[in-house]
Amino acid sequence: MKKNPFGKEGDFITSPLISNLFGEMLAIWCVAFWEHIGKPRKILLVELGPGDGSLCKDLLKTFGQFKNFYNSLEINLLEISDKLKTIQRVKINNRKVKWIKKIKEINCGPVIFLANEFFDALPIKQIYKKKKLFFEKYIALSNDDKKIRFLHKKASNSLIKHMRDLKLISNGNTIEYPLAAIKFLGAISKKINKFD
Repeated sequence: MKKNPFGKEGDFITSPLISNLFGEMLAIWCVAFWEHIGKPRKILLVELGPGDGSLCKDLLKTFGQFKNFYNSLEINLLEISDKLKTIQRVKINNRKVKWIKKIKEINCGPVIFLANEFFDALPIKQIYKKKKLFFEKYIALSNDDKKIRFLHKKASNSLIKHMRDLKLISNGNTIEYPLAAIKFLGAISKKINKFD
């Protein structure tokens, strides 16, 4: 990554970059949830893929208005990009915030997960069914004229099993299968259940 991908000069804009109302509403929901579960002494907030840190900054500003909640709060930001971590550290500048690279690093709870556009950014597999056979759609760049073309390769046995078990696709149709998102959701579910 050569530049900051966020904002008007970047590749995309997300809600926290337009207005801090989004973060304020989420913060108030987090406080209400904390109250609903009995105001535990410690609560962990995990933001998945925190972008440039704008959402976390807005959350912290609002959390500061709820002192008891703020004192109970720990925050983990799941981020794998060192460049984005640097941008986030500068923007957030708060000792309550720690960075993690994997869900398995979460070791306390109860826990609230926030994922603004995180799952949208994860890769998907496109599965096509033709004559009861499953194919995975790929995009390839031809060597000679550098044009993009689509390839269909027979899907792996494990992917075929998932498709048959789910019964989501009929002949002649294509579906998007978010394998990476499903794995993340499984890991998140385990953490929520562990600290419930």
